[in-house]
Amino acid sequence: MKTVPILSAILFSFSFNSAIACGYDAQMNNPFTLAFPGSLTVALATQSAIAQELIPAIPSLAGPAGLARSVRWLEQFRAQLEAQQYQGQLSILLVDSGLWSRMSDSNTSIMAANDLLAASQRLRLETHSSPPNNETVLITSEATLAAVLSGEISLQAAKAAGLVRLQLHQPQDATMLGLK
Repeated sequence: MKTVPILSAILFSFSFNSAIACGYDAQMNNPFTLAFPGSLTVALATQSAIAQELIPAIPSLAGPAGLARSVRWLEQFRAQLEAQQYQGQLSILLVDSGLWSRMSDSNTSIMAANDLLAASQRLRLETHSSPPNNETVLITSEATLAAVLSGEISLQAAKAAGLVRLQLHQPQDATMLGLK
């Protein structure tokens, strides 16, 4: 009967990893398993916008290099939101990789005592977070995020083109993001 606990542990580890895995973890066989309402629409709009040269295509990067690039862009976006005095919580889904991230005020999240960099930031970024419960969600793609950060398209124009979808938990969140 030793096999039952071992099998249980193996099954638990697979279910846990797939719950927080993204495309960069090389564990996502079917991108539709990470589907979230609106994500397919954003993915299709992104491909159309790239084909129409509304936004540039980005080189494909897999594994740790791709994750590092996405985290760098998310960190830049976090800094922009912080500079704009964004308050509250925001979950972000990058549809191409299935990467969930969460930004929240340091006042509303627990800070690690040894995290000096995070202590200097009011708005914190957490990647590989779980999909949200009762939180505003911003759905976009890596190409759109890169284009917004480089000034090639505004967040408002990206939303109008269907490249960004916002699912509000609090109506004031759209105003804070400049998307109302």
